[in-house]
Amino acid sequence: MINGVSKHSMIFLRDMNSKSFLHSSFLILLYCFLICTESFAQDYDTQKRIQELKSLLKESQQNLNPQIYVSILLEINKLDSTDVLSKKQLKLLLKNSFDKISQSESLLDSCLIVINQPCDLPLINLVIYYLNKKNLGMANNYVEKLQYCGGKTTKKYIRTILNLKSEIEQEKLLDILVAINTNADTLVTAYSAYILYQLFYEQRIRLSEICKLLSIDKNILKMVFLTNPDSISTYLAETQTDFNSNIFNNFILALGGNEDFTNYTLDELKKMKKEFFYYYQMGDKYFLEKFLTNYREKKLEWSFTIEDVIRFSEIQRNEFFKPLLQIIIKNTILSENNEIKYRIGKILYENELYDECRYLFSKINYKYKSSNVPANLIPFLFVSYVMKQDSIFKLTAKEFFISSEKADLSKLREELNWWNKNNLKIEFLEKALAIFEMDKNYFNQINEEKKAEKKKEKNYYALLIAVQDYEDDNFDLKYPINDALELRDLLVKQYNFEEDNVILLKNPKRNEIIKTFTQLKSLLTPSDNLLIFYAGHGNWDEIAEQGYWLPSDVKPKDLSEVITNTEITAYIKSLKNNHTLLISDACFSGSIFKTRDAFIEESYNLDYYRNKKARKAITSGALTPVPDKSVFIEYLIKALRENKKKEITSEELFLKFREAVINNSPINQRPLFGNINESGDEGGDFIFIQN
Repeated sequence: MINGVSKHSMIFLRDMNSKSFLHSSFLILLYCFLICTESFAQDYDTQKRIQELKSLLKESQQNLNPQIYVSILLEINKLDSTDVLSKKQLKLLLKNSFDKISQSESLLDSCLIVINQPCDLPLINLVIYYLNKKNLGMANNYVEKLQYCGGKTTKKYIRTILNLKSEIEQEKLLDILVAINTNADTLVTAYSAYILYQLFYEQRIRLSEICKLLSIDKNILKMVFLTNPDSISTYLAETQTDFNSNIFNNFILALGGNEDFTNYTLDELKKMKKEFFYYYQMGDKYFLEKFLTNYREKKLEWSFTIEDVIRFSEIQRNEFFKPLLQIIIKNTILSENNEIKYRIGKILYENELYDECRYLFSKINYKYKSSNVPANLIPFLFVSYVMKQDSIFKLTAKEFFISSEKADLSKLREELNWWNKNNLKIEFLEKALAIFEMDKNYFNQINEEKKAEKKKEKNYYALLIAVQDYEDDNFDLKYPINDALELRDLLVKQYNFEEDNVILLKNPKRNEIIKTFTQLKSLLTPSDNLLIFYAGHGNWDEIAEQGYWLPSDVKPKDLSEVITNTEITAYIKSLKNNHTLLISDACFSGSIFKTRDAFIEESYNLDYYRNKKARKAITSGALTPVPDKSVFIEYLIKALRENKKKEITSEELFLKFREAVINNSPINQRPLFGNINESGDEGGDFIFIQN
């Protein structure tokens, strides 16, 4: 796939010094002619490829998946960035099929790079997309663009708006809803008003204030909600994951004219909180005593947030801390974050507010308990003990000690010390922890035994090499890294590959690849299996009759940084492991085989293949170029994903997707399977084992 001068041109140039002046002049003219011819040929090939892609779009317009359609448009744009029509089609497709296109994050990112004018983007979709991804930075970025560009928010967004994530901070969600409603259908704004009412329900914000924020007349809200409140209540109950009938009923009452429940504007609420924190920090006894007296006579008419509680606990404490903390907790909107609840519960326990602590701990949600990160189990240990939930406590303790490491034990010791200082001793945890701390070798011994047992197994390793960003921009590809990531996820989730045993090299230089080869050579044992995957440029040297890979630091007309088939074969031959499978998705990758025509041997049972050394390869083509957008990797991954067998050989896997590649390749691509030339293959085969 190298662009540039042919070897014939180089030969002419090389011979110039040895010829006469006239002959040399003739060679120079001929050389220039060849350069122009080659440049013209490249331009011709590019235009031909663009026309092929456009014809494909025209013929298959109704049948193409939006993701495939977008991929073709992006390829056209890459070949010719001045193609106005392809950009126009891309903008339209992104707006009309955003949900399907955004299922591929890399595809969406590519679209955003090409469509570089913010006002041409589906900004509302992007705001909601990044909110659901919990990427508030990007969401806010597109909110700002939305405020600048405008954009119509239609009724189709109502369901999404009703389920915007509750963990978003109130003020940020308020800004987002206001921006979305800058130019929105009346129905969208009406439901947004209900969302804001729901959001600030505990803080008693006036409904008229919400109408003012969204620039909607209260009479319009009445028309929407009071015409048939029962049917709307049913719709909300079916649509909203956190629908609250009490809040909805109060919203209907407020619309009917009863606004006694809602008393403050947002500015008034901010001002009251600011005064409260200021006078507490200053230790103003007059204000604080008056606040406490008013609260005893009449309950607080506004509420605090979790952030307010944390802020209050960090201010230097005085004699009013405990009674004020009681009031704050009773008037706090609880977060879904268990860690924050545990942290505040400790503050309450430390100040002997045991009832308030138990109340907060009762709101801890155990469905978020996971032993994947042992340290995260620690809050659940102490919460379940305080709440006298014995079965949960014992089960959590067991999960913690089975999966924990030294750092986790240190954190547990730190928490135990804190609770001990606050007069809560948990003898069971003390004894269990002492077993590990008293005999330091015990814990190490368990880990070593696990490692030794693991080493006895036939481990599966993978080296995935993806090169798409070259130092010379003319070489750049688009898909290798995404292909390698997809293959990695599949191997880890579905097959017998531990995540720690999968190495992914993104855009590596030659020395990085060689260094990784060397490290694997010392790591692998005779019982191990190795999968090597390469996606990037490859080429074929006619004179040397040898193929090679192109790492990211390769330069035009300089082959010193390439990795030849001879080197690859020598490396694979030197490995001690039992089975090696090379999968190469590159041009001229078929040159790795013993002959140009790879073969498929007679099939035997799995034990036969298991007990013999294997050095096999699957390549995306023979001695021919292959396209950047690989149908080879697409059908390889499809075959692996849809495989129903517990164990499958690489030969059998190859046969499952070979015909699909041939039938769907735009350039008659023919994948190959066979033994790697002179690498020590003894007739075995690489066996994929499902989890």
